[in-house]
Amino acid sequence: MALTSSVITGKIQWSQIKTNPGFAPTKQGPDYIASSIAPPINTINEIYAENRVLAASASHTYDLTTMINFFGEAISFTKARALHLAVQGGQIELSPGVSDPLTWFFGGTSPSITLPDGSFITVGGGSNATVSGTAKNLTITNTGATSATYQITIIGGV
Repeated sequence: MALTSSVITGKIQWSQIKTNPGFAPTKQGPDYIASSIAPPINTINEIYAENRVLAASASHTYDLTTMINFFGEAISFTKARALHLAVQGGQIELSPGVSDPLTWFFGGTSPSITLPDGSFITVGGGSNATVSGTAKNLTITNTGATSATYQITIIGGV
């Protein structure tokens, strides 16, 4: 079943106040910086999402060509457009897979991103990353001493 809509948004919002003795406080905000993309659903038409718990030092590799969507249907991404990863406990590392790595936004096969408890990252591109038989794997590794819990969402096309 294909997506009927999707919007990928990244936003940081703030407000701040400076006290000025003898004068009114100086206020700035609320203000924000936000970017969003609404990929065309005729080509970016599938979503994969899950909650997962990894034991200490364990890892899980996501093969984007063999995923299962929320409807229990097999999906094989040929392109990836956005990824959201949120850590609810523990510490994890996101990297291209060891075999058939999807280097996507990493710029190579060895860079990685470490996310401690309570952190998240959203990556959305103006263009698609190509997923193929030799560029298809992303790996999540628990780099902590206890179990790690995270949510991952990938939006792409088949």
